[in-house]
Amino acid sequence: MEKIDVAVIKLKTDIFDTVNQYVKLKKIGNKYIGLCPFHDEKTPSFYITPSKGIFKCFGCGKGGDVIKFIQEIKGLSFIEAVKTLTNERTIDEKWRLSDEYKKILPPPSVKKVEFIDPTIVRQTMQRYEDNHFAQFLLQILHNDKQVWADLIQRFSIGTVKGNKTVFWQRDVNGDYRGGQIMLYNLATGKREKYWSNGNKRRPEWTHEKPYLNIPNFQLAQCFCGEYQLKTQFKPVAVVESAKTAAIMTVIEPRYTWLASCGADGLTNEKCTVLIGKRIVLYPDLGKFDEWSKRAKELKEALSLDIVVCDILENHISALPNEVKAQHIKEGLDIADYTIKEDLYGQILQKRRTPLSKEQTVLNAMIDKQPLVANLIRTFNLVSTTTLQPYSLP
Repeated sequence: MEKIDVAVIKLKTDIFDTVNQYVKLKKIGNKYIGLCPFHDEKTPSFYITPSKGIFKCFGCGKGGDVIKFIQEIKGLSFIEAVKTLTNERTIDEKWRLSDEYKKILPPPSVKKVEFIDPTIVRQTMQRYEDNHFAQFLLQILHNDKQVWADLIQRFSIGTVKGNKTVFWQRDVNGDYRGGQIMLYNLATGKREKYWSNGNKRRPEWTHEKPYLNIPNFQLAQCFCGEYQLKTQFKPVAVVESAKTAAIMTVIEPRYTWLASCGADGLTNEKCTVLIGKRIVLYPDLGKFDEWSKRAKELKEALSLDIVVCDILENHISALPNEVKAQHIKEGLDIADYTIKEDLYGQILQKRRTPLSKEQTVLNAMIDKQPLVANLIRTFNLVSTTTLQPYSLP
């Protein structure tokens, strides 16, 4: 397969149309100006020059071509950014269907994998009293510090720059590929998605300024939580956010929960680690069709045993249309409903309630043969002693 023709990608991509999806631009002469999407500012210092196909921020110093912009705004590698651009509407449809386009498709794996020093990672694994997400997680776990500490280690959650959270991506071999940094609202547990100036706030990465600032770092993402696959052999559940994977680990422990770290994070390269496993995708609301299409592609490319769960679509189908629309707009995921229903609190309550001899025997049977639980659910079986539904793990 031929090498990527970067010049063709730049020529066929309109940098104004691409950047304008993320930044409100105002024309000044032959340039456009707007508030930088990479840092918080009130006076515009971000420029694009369409005639040259470049952008530059004179506040934070970031700049480059349209490929570099997609890399920065989405936290992607060069290859991933090219793939994103070749699927964007900013590229002429006729050209995308042409033989010329097919020739420049990137080879499956051409990038060098770099790692973060484990010493650096360990330095972030502290100050959880300042970490907004860590404190919110402890709150929804009803101050269960043992479970909380396990999740912190399992998903390599650290603290940087005051109260920000870093989710380190540790691969199945135990190496740290990089760290995704986000700020969470302490009260709601939701990610802060906007700067004070109204611009979208993208997730940051540890190799960037103002953190480690490693020049030309080649980010090769893996799943957040992937290291669990080294010792766990359960079916795998994949969600978009690391927050959701952590929460669902204690709600539904029959799966190994992983996070793709973005709606477009189910790349072939990343998913090769899932070959030979049973996989269930749990997309955010509004992403079911997109992830269903991606699942089909992965099944064909990697022969994955993969299905997509529609539990959220089924859940909102009974809601009033205006409520349904709001939930989809917010992009709620399975953890949002879990938190709302306080499912972990319900689990704790069940643990405090002494089990009957009948329930104890049933739990032992389910541990040996999980299909027993499916049988009970399918036929709505009840206890012959209490005539109440069984409590299923």
